[in-house]
Amino acid sequence: MAAVAQPPYTEEQERQFHRDSTAAIAHGAYDDAYALASTRDASDPSATALLARLEVLRGDYEAAENRLRPVASANPISAASLELALLHDYLGRRDEATPRLEVLLDRLQRSREPLDMYRAARAARALGEHRMANSLIRDASLAEPDDPALHTLWGELFGDKYDQLEASGSFADALRLDDRWAPAHLGLAKAMADTDPPAARSAAAAAIELAPGDVGAHLFIAQRDLDDRNHEAARGSLDRALAINEHSLEARSLIAAVAYVEDRLDDFELEVARVLEINPVYGEVFRVAGNLAARNYRFEEAVSLVRRGLEIDPANTRSYAELGMHLLRTGDEPGARVALERSFAEDPYDVVTYNLLGLLDSLDEFETFEMGDLVVRLHRDEAPVLKNYVMSLAQRALVDLSDRYGFEVEGPILVEVFPRHDDFAVRTLGLPGMIGALGACFGKVVTLDSPRARTPGEFNWQSTLWHEMAHVITLQMSNQRVPRWLTEGLSTFEQKRARADWARDQDLGFAT
Repeated sequence: MAAVAQPPYTEEQERQFHRDSTAAIAHGAYDDAYALASTRDASDPSATALLARLEVLRGDYEAAENRLRPVASANPISAASLELALLHDYLGRRDEATPRLEVLLDRLQRSREPLDMYRAARAARALGEHRMANSLIRDASLAEPDDPALHTLWGELFGDKYDQLEASGSFADALRLDDRWAPAHLGLAKAMADTDPPAARSAAAAAIELAPGDVGAHLFIAQRDLDDRNHEAARGSLDRALAINEHSLEARSLIAAVAYVEDRLDDFELEVARVLEINPVYGEVFRVAGNLAARNYRFEEAVSLVRRGLEIDPANTRSYAELGMHLLRTGDEPGARVALERSFAEDPYDVVTYNLLGLLDSLDEFETFEMGDLVVRLHRDEAPVLKNYVMSLAQRALVDLSDRYGFEVEGPILVEVFPRHDDFAVRTLGLPGMIGALGACFGKVVTLDSPRARTPGEFNWQSTLWHEMAHVITLQMSNQRVPRWLTEGLSTFEQKRARADWARDQDLGFAT
C-alpha cells in the first residue's frame, strides 16, 4: 500500500523527537534510536528518516532508500525527503538529489521554526550554498541556543572552509550543552589536528569511546597514524571502520590512498573500482589519494591523482583547491592560479583558497633571478641586498651536495624568500602561523623566511637555506620516499658539515 501523508505532529513534538533522535545517535545509543522510532507509525517521516539514518550508518543504502522513497513521496517537505535527497547525493545520483534538495531549501528557509532552519541548512550545505547554510544555522542557533546538534552543524560548516577558530568555538558550545556529544568531540579533533595533534587525538578518542560506531572518528585516527607513518596502526582503525560500514566511501577511499602510497597500485585500482561501483562520480577517491600522496611529499603524483578525480567530478571545488596547492608545491604557480581561481569562483568562502590567491598576488612584488637550474624569487625591497648572497649560496649548495651524493637534481629548483613570516606560512600550508618553522622543501620548491621576517639574531637564514637544499637532494634521490627522520637527520648533518657554527642549536625548526 502506498504511503499517505501523515497528519503532522505539533512543532513541540517534532522538536522533541529531533532532540531525542540526534542525542541517541550522538551518544552512540543506536538501540535507543530504534526504540524511539518504534514509538511512531511506520509511515511517519521523522521516524522513517531516523531508521534510514541508522541503515546508512551501517552501509545498507538500498534498504534505506526503499524505506525512504514512499514516505518521502507522500511527504516531500519532511525529514524523510531530506534524508532521501542526502542519500542520493552521497551515492552520486545528483539528478535525483538536486531537485529534491532545491525544493526542500526553498520551502524550509521561509520558516522561522529552528528545526526547519536546521534542515534547510543541511540541504543548503549539500547544494554547496555555504553562505545560505551558515545564515540559516546561525538563525536556528539563536532561536534554539540549547540544541547541541545545531552548534555542531555550525562548527562543521566552519570546518568545511578551514575556519578552525570559529569551528572550535561552535563545537565547544555544543560540548558545554552536552559533553557526551560525540560529533562535537570529533569536530573539535579535526579543528585542532594541525595546531595541537595530541589534543586532537584525545578528542577523537573521546568520540570513539562515546560512539564506537562512528566511522568518521576511526578514520580520523587512521589519518593521524598515517601522518606519523604508522601504517600498521592505521590499518587497525581502517579495519574497525569497515567492520561498522564496509560500504563507506570515505573508508574505502582512505584504504585506496594507503595502497597507493605503499605502491600497491593493483590494490589501489581495485579499491577505486569498489568505490565507483557505489558512486560512479565519487572523485573524492582520487582527491583523498592525492592528499595522502602530498602528505608523503609526492606532489607531482598528487597532481595526477586529483586530475583523475576531476575527470569524473568536474564540479568538485575542493579538488580544484587542493590541485592548486599541489601545483604550488611543484613550482607551477601559473597552473596553481588557474586551479585556485576556478575553485574560488564557485566557493569564495574557502579560507585556504583565499589565502593562496592573495599570496600569489603578493608575489607580483617579487623579482625573479635565474642561474642554470636555479630560480630565486626575492621581494623587490630585499633583492638588491639579498640577491647575490642567496644566489651564490643556493648554487654552491646544489653543486656541493650533488657532487657529494653523486646525484644530479631535476630542475628547475625554485627558491622563494619571504620578508613576512605569514606569507611563508601561507605559501607552505595555506594558513598563517607556523611560528616554529623557518623553511620548507617540497623537492623542487624551497621556501623560507628572510632575515627581516624574524627578530634579528633569532635564526641564521644561510643555515636554513643549506638545510633545505639538502632536502632537495634527499627527496629527489629517493623519488620522494625518504623517511622524514632520515631526510631531517641528513639535512642537519649537512648544515654542520658545511659550517660547524651552523649546527642546529636554535629552538626554531623546519617544515621539511
